[in-house]
Amino acid sequence: AAPKAEVSFIELPGAGHFGLVVGSRAMSVTWPAVATWIKHGLVPPPESVRELESEEDELDLVLDAASRGVKRAWRKLGEVLASANSTVDTVRWQEPRLRRLASIEPETQVSASRELAKRAKDTPDATFFLWHGRAFSYRDADTRVTNVARGLYAVGVRSGARVGVWMRSRPSLLSTTTALGRLGAIAVVAPPDATEAVARKAFDAAEVTRVIVDPEHVFSGSFILGQGNRPSADAFDLESLDVQHLTIPEPDPGLARDVAMILLRPGESGLRPMPVTNHRWALSAIGAAAVCTLEPADTVFCPVPLHHPTGILVSAGAALVGGARLALAELDPNAPDLGAKLLGEIRRNGATVAFYTGEM
Repeated sequence: AAPKAEVSFIELPGAGHFGLVVGSRAMSVTWPAVATWIKHGLVPPPESVRELESEEDELDLVLDAASRGVKRAWRKLGEVLASANSTVDTVRWQEPRLRRLASIEPETQVSASRELAKRAKDTPDATFFLWHGRAFSYRDADTRVTNVARGLYAVGVRSGARVGVWMRSRPSLLSTTTALGRLGAIAVVAPPDATEAVARKAFDAAEVTRVIVDPEHVFSGSFILGQGNRPSADAFDLESLDVQHLTIPEPDPGLARDVAMILLRPGESGLRPMPVTNHRWALSAIGAAAVCTLEPADTVFCPVPLHHPTGILVSAGAALVGGARLALAELDPNAPDLGAKLLGEIRRNGATVAFYTGEM
C-alpha cells in the first residue's frame, strides 16, 4: 500500500507484546511515541520521546488528535457514516476513560474490588456476567465477593498475604482474586493445566501462605471454593463456613502502586511470576473499555482462560469498568472444532465484543 513510506523503529527490549502496551515503559515510551505520531505524522526518535513534558501532556496529544480526527471525519463523511452514534460514542465512552487513566497517580485508589463495589451500588440489578445459561447481577457478584472475603479472613488471610489461586476458568476464580484484593491480600494465580509439583514449587517461590483451589485441583492442605456437598479429607471447604455472622475490616483502599496480583506465566524453567499492580490493571481494563467504546448494552465474550492476562485483565476488567455484561466460557484452545464452538458461544450469548489470544 505504501512501498516507499519512511519507516522508523523504537525498540523496547524484553517488553513482550503485552508489556508493550501495559508494561512499566508503556506510558513513558510507547504511548508518547504513538501520540506524537498521531499529531505530527512521524514516529519520533527515542530521544524526542523522552523530551515530552509529562504523561498528562502525552495523553492530551492523543485526545486532541482524536477530537480533530472525529471532527474531520464528520465533515468529510457526513451521512456516509453508519450513524451519528459512532461519533457520539467516541466522545461519551472513550474520552472520559482516557482522562481517567491520565489522572491516575501512585496514591490513586483504583482496583477491581472498588470498581465492583461501585457498580453494585450504582446499578445493582444490571447483569454483570453470564455463566452456564444463568445471569448474575452486580449485586450478586459483589455479595459473593464479600462472603468469600469473610471466609478467607476467617481462615487467617490478612492484608499483604500472598495467597495461591489454582482454578479453572470459572466465576470462583474472579470472586477469589477480587475478594483477596478487598482484604489487601495478593492473589498468586497459577495455570490450571500446570502439574501439582510445578504449581506448588511456584507457590513456594512466591512465598504463598495458603492456596485456594476448585474441586479439580484439591491437594493436602488446600482450601476449596465451590466444592458443594462433596467433602474432602485433604482440604478445608470454605463453603462450610457460616459467613453471614462474620465481619471483616473496611475494604482495602487499593492504591494504584500496590501489587494487586501475581500471574504465574510459563517460562523456560517452570512458572515465572508476573506482578500486576492496580495501576496496570486499570491501564488494561479502562484502556480496553475505551478502545472498544464499551457501554452497558454490550456483552463481552471471554473464551480466554482467566489465568491469562488477556482473560483476567483485559476481558473481565474491560467488561467491569465498562458496565457491560461478561460472558464466560470454558473452551479447549486445542479443540479441532474450536472455531465452530467459538461462533456458537458468541451467538448464544449475544456477544458484541470478543477478546482472544494469538494461540487461538
